[in-house]
Amino acid sequence: MTAEIPATSRAAALTATGEALQVLDVEIPAVIERDALPVRMTAATLCGTDVHVADGSAGDVGGALPLVLGHEMVGRIAAFGDGPRTDSLGPPLAEGDRIVWTHGMCGRCRACVIDGEPSLCENRRRYMTESAHTYPFLHGGFSAYRYVYPTAGRVRVPDDVPDAVRRREQRIPRGPVAK
Repeated sequence: MTAEIPATSRAAALTATGEALQVLDVEIPAVIERDALPVRMTAATLCGTDVHVADGSAGDVGGALPLVLGHEMVGRIAAFGDGPRTDSLGPPLAEGDRIVWTHGMCGRCRACVIDGEPSLCENRRRYMTESAHTYPFLHGGFSAYRYVYPTAGRVRVPDDVPDAVRRREQRIPRGPVAK
C-alpha cells in the first residue's frame, strides 16, 4: 500500500437484532489481498435490506455479529495493493478516485461464465454477511473505511456526479402512495 491508513475504522455495527446500531472501532486489514482496495467512504445509503437485517426479519445473523451494515455506497480509493490499477471497464484508477463497486464474483460458475449474470454468482463474496471480527473486517458501508473484495466490479464515478445523487427508483412512489 502507498498511503497511510489508520489501524481501525469507526463503524456502525449491529450487535443484536432489534437493537440500535453501536459505534465500534473495527480493524482495518494490514494485509490487503491482490486486487483488493481499501476505500475511504464518502456516502452510504440505508436500504430495506439493512432494515430487515437489523430488525431480524431477514433471518438469523447471530453468528455474524457484530455486523457492519451498508451495501450501497461510494468511496475514494485510499491505497492500492498489488495488482492492476484499472476499473472494471479498463480506464486507469488513482488514489483518491471515487468509485462504486459490487460484491466479489468468482468468475468461474455457470452464472458468471455461461449465463453472463455475475450478480447471480453461486460463489460470490457478499458484503454484510460476515462478522466485523472476520478478515477483512470491513464488510459493510456504515464505516469510515471499507474493504473492496479483489473480484468485485468497480467503476470510477466522474467528479461532476455528486455523492448525493439518488437512484431513479428511489423517486418512484410505491404501494398505497402510488394509487
